[in-house]
Formats: sequence, structure tokens, C-alpha cells
Amino acid sequence: MMIGFCKSSRENRKEFVLASLPYICMLIYFALFTENPFIQGKGNSWSIFKLMQYYFAMAAPYMAIFMAGAIGNARKFLVGVVVVAFIAFNIHNTLYYEQILAGSMKNYVGRTENPIEAYYALYEKYGNERQTIALYDVPIKHRQMVTYFLKDVPLVSDWESDDYFGHIPIGPKELHGGINLIYDLSDGENVAGLVERDAALAFAAGFYEAEMSGEKYWHWSRKESNLDIARYKSGTEYLMQCEIWGNGQQEQILNIYSNTGELLQTLVLRPNEVAAIAITVGEQVDALRFKCDGEAMMNENDPRELAFAISNYRIKKIDGKNPH
Repeated sequence: MMIGFCKSSRENRKEFVLASLPYICMLIYFALFTENPFIQGKGNSWSIFKLMQYYFAMAAPYMAIFMAGAIGNARKFLVGVVVVAFIAFNIHNTLYYEQILAGSMKNYVGRTENPIEAYYALYEKYGNERQTIALYDVPIKHRQMVTYFLKDVPLVSDWESDDYFGHIPIGPKELHGGINLIYDLSDGENVAGLVERDAALAFAAGFYEAEMSGEKYWHWSRKESNLDIARYKSGTEYLMQCEIWGNGQQEQILNIYSNTGELLQTLVLRPNEVAAIAITVGEQVDALRFKCDGEAMMNENDPRELAFAISNYRIKKIDGKNPH
């Protein structure tokens, strides 16, 4: 293409440079003179990404001209065919990707129609908050939309990165102010799948990211893992309820301890069986430790060490008021 640029007419080169100047100026502005809304530092990564997309749409015709100039008149028709095919391919891929993205958003927010409205509802409710909002157990792709719509709000979370915009600080185990938002589609009052709670389960070391199918979601774990209890006030007892199943390879023994070392419960996980449990989380307990004696499952297509899984997890006050 550079050869074609050099061989093209002066008018074409001038038009291309002049058309590129506004994009170059905006690139310099977004890279050097704006704050990143997602992490500390200069450079708005989202604006730069979108700017490159728009610039390519403008530059594509000139690229075709320069390519045609590079290979000569005999093959200009072929270049035209390639350009048309390229444009058609990208239009198809864009529409296909948008369809997949919309389908994913519908799953995350629990809506069958216009899921983007749920994110705007989230912004309308929390977008102007000055309190710190703590986010817990939000699926990876859903995080990206949530953090974008709440980009002007101070955030902490139980993850280190949303894998798209940047890092969100890890929240403390005990929050004395602010708002806890926990992902729970089963709650009819959720906004974009998020509901306010005064306690949350934060899946820590040993647990893998949440997986979901419809309104069901779960975490796989290694043989040993930690489940932190995040809450506003110490001195309050809670009841943690969940379902646990093994990897189906053989019978497994799962011991559950408090962070103080007290053995809270022992489970026998049998193949193809699901154990429903309830554990009292005492006033001084801020984490649960899981230790499984069975072998972790691994296969060629999944490098994770899968020992057991937790699903349908919730935590509520021990007195039964304000269930979570």
C-alpha cells in the first residue's frame, strides 16, 4: 500500500493526508490530554479504540486506490472485487457480532427485548452516586458494560480487571459505607441483574470465574479455595445457603472451615448428586475455607483443575429479615 501511496497522484495523496488530519489531531488529544475514565492515567482507551474504527472506514477507499496503483492497471478489476468482498465480509461479521452481543446482554440482564435499556436504568439509578459502589460476582462480559455505565462512580469489586477497560480496585471485606451491588438475576427487583445487599459472597483464591446458563450461574473450584464474606457491619450473623456438586469422577469428601480454623461442615460429594447446604456465618467469621480430598478433573480442552462447584448461593441475615 505504501508503494501505491508513493506512486499515486499528488491529488490523491493530498486528499488522504487532509482527510487524516482531523483523526490524527483527535488521536493526539485522546492519548495525551484526556484522563482514562477506567484506570488512573492519561489516555482514553475507549475513545482511541472507537476513533480507529471510524478512521478505517474513511481510509478504506484510499487504501484500495493505493493498492490498485501498486499492482498496475491489469489487476485493478481484481482489486475492486477484493475490496467489495472485504466490505461485504466485514458487514456480515459486524451484524453477526452484534447479534451475539445482544444475545449475551439479554442473558446477563434477564431481558428478551432491548437489553440496553437495563444498563441505562442502572445508570439512572446509580450513575450520579458519590458513595463508593462495591460490585460482587458480576460475570466477566457483563462487567464491561456495568463499569462503562458506572464509569463516573467510585467503584471497588471482587475482581482485579474487567478484561476490557482496566482495573477496578479490590474492595475491603468490611464496608462501613457505600453500596453493595450483587449479581442475582433471580431477584425480581434487580437492575441489569444487580441488587443491593448488606452482605456479599466474594469468590477468592481457588475459585474460577462464574459461568452461567440462562438464570443459573455457578463457580468451579480447585481442591482448596476461599470464599470471603463482605458485609457492612461486623457482629451480625448470617446464613449462607448454596448447592455443591463434585466433578463426577468419584466420591469426594469436602470439608468447610471458618477463617478461624473451625470445622463447620463435612460433605460427601457423590457422582451425579447435588448437596444443598446451609452454614451459619458467625459474627467473627469473614471467610470460609474449602478443602476437597478428591482428585481434580482436567481434560485437553479445559486446563482448569475442577474439583467441585458451587451454585445457587445466597447469604441472608440469621433472623430471616431482609432475605438476600
